[in-house]
Amino acid sequence: MQPEELRTLRKQIGMTLAEMAAALGMSIDTVGRMERGVDGYPIEKRTALAVRAIVMLKNRPERVQGCLSDISWADDNERLRAEIGSFTAYLTARTKGRYSIALFHKDGYSPPWPVWENDLAMAKASAILHAQQGMLDIAEMAAQA
Repeated sequence: MQPEELRTLRKQIGMTLAEMAAALGMSIDTVGRMERGVDGYPIEKRTALAVRAIVMLKNRPERVQGCLSDISWADDNERLRAEIGSFTAYLTARTKGRYSIALFHKDGYSPPWPVWENDLAMAKASAILHAQQGMLDIAEMAAQA
């Protein structure tokens, strides 16, 4: 994701810089520097995926709800667990209504995932997006082998 794309997506969904920073769990300065393309502030893969999750939640809630309703989340020892394709996702409640996310592939591959999300709906959507990205990563690695 390029700095211009981050700025465009933020404006497209009508979020202020402060709202985007809060949704990503970053400081306003950091998000602003990423939007301006300041050296030393690259847009990491996990940040790009988080932005896409926010955009999906804002622009296409029906698609997210469709994905979420297709996945069964089970209570597993004080955390939620779901099978998303060949991945297992775990969501654990944290302080201030946040949820931490962990993703694991059945063969041991673990894609990058966000440290936490601000609410349960965002955590579920983010887990789905990161699992989908993990599936693409595995397919890409298999094609290169």
